[in-house]
Amino acid sequence: MSYNQDFYNNFHGNTFQNEPTFLPPPPPPPAFFIPPRASNMHDGTIVKQFESKLPRTQLEKPKCSISISAVRDEICNLVLKLKKLKSTESMLTDNINNISDDEWSSNMRQEEQAKCQADIILKETLRKKHDAKKYIVKLDALIKLRKARMNTAKGRGESVSEAEADTFNNNIGK
Repeated sequence: MSYNQDFYNNFHGNTFQNEPTFLPPPPPPPAFFIPPRASNMHDGTIVKQFESKLPRTQLEKPKCSISISAVRDEICNLVLKLKKLKSTESMLTDNINNISDDEWSSNMRQEEQAKCQADIILKETLRKKHDAKKYIVKLDALIKLRKARMNTAKGRGESVSEAEADTFNNNIGK
């Protein structure tokens, strides 16, 4: 069997086969950017750079450090005091005509002081809870950054030390 050039092309005029060859444009660059490998950067320097890029907020330093269990005990004591003060207030409202003004004002002052102390301790515990959540978010970001860098290094064919990964996970776990 012989090869017929015009078998698929019955048109004998100018076809694209007769025109000079055309080179297509080069393909566009990739849509993602792979940063170059950082030379001799350790996790400590990466963490410092990461923290330096975070927005800094001025937090009030606590005057004295209080543990959460101590705060919890103080809150329990204040709740008991508040219940006691409420019972005395109900007793005072029942006996409003029989009690002197001095006793009435001293009891009301004690109740206001107990409420203020409870508010202060509640504010401190909420601040500590907020700080703990913020630190957890930072640690999660560091874990994601570490995983991304390990995957990038593996993709480049570089060796990734499992001992360093275990040490990092142990330190984050604390």
